[in-house]
Amino acid sequence: MHKGFAIIGAIMLAITSIFSLQAEVYTLDEARQLFDEGRYSEAAPTFERELKKKSNNGTLNYNYGVCLYHIGRYGDAIKYLDKAVSRKVDKAHFYLGEIYATLYRFDEAIDAYESFIDEYIAFMKTYAESDNSLALLADYVKFAAKLEEYDHKMDKLEEELTDEEDIYFLEVLNRCNVKLLESMQ
Repeated sequence: MHKGFAIIGAIMLAITSIFSLQAEVYTLDEARQLFDEGRYSEAAPTFERELKKKSNNGTLNYNYGVCLYHIGRYGDAIKYLDKAVSRKVDKAHFYLGEIYATLYRFDEAIDAYESFIDEYIAFMKTYAESDNSLALLADYVKFAAKLEEYDHKMDKLEEELTDEEDIYFLEVLNRCNVKLLESMQ
C-alpha cells in the first residue's frame, strides 16, 4: 500500500513540476512591459525566443542581458550586453559595470562605468541640440536615474579596491569628472 502512495505521489510531483516549468508565453510588447515593471524573470523567455530570430538586434540583446543580470546569471548576461554595446545600445555599459563589479573584475567594471559616462555625455549633447527634447524625455529620465546610481556604485566600488586598483579607479574617476564638467560648458 505504501508503495502505491509513493508512486502516485511521485507521479503527481512530476506532473506539478512539468506544469510549473512552463513559462507563460508573452508577446514582445508584453515582455517589454514586464521589463519596464522590473519583472525580469517573466520577460526573459520572450527576449530569448526573439533573439533566436534576430540575434543581432541590439535592443533585444540589451533587454535579455539586463534580465539575466537581474536574475543572477552574470556570465550569460555579459555575452548579450557585449552584443548590445557593439550595436551602440545606451546604458549597456552601465550593466556591464555592475556585473564586473559583482564578479570582482574591478578594472573592467571601472572601464565599463567610464564608457557609460561617455554614453551619458553623448546623449546629453543630443538632448541639448534636439529640436524636440520632449521626444527624448523618457531616455533623459532613465539616464538621470542611472547617473545617480552610478554615483552610488562608484562610492561602493571604491571600498572594495586594493591600493593598486584604487589608483586606477581615481584616474578614471578624475577623467569622468573632467568629461562631465566639460560637457556642462
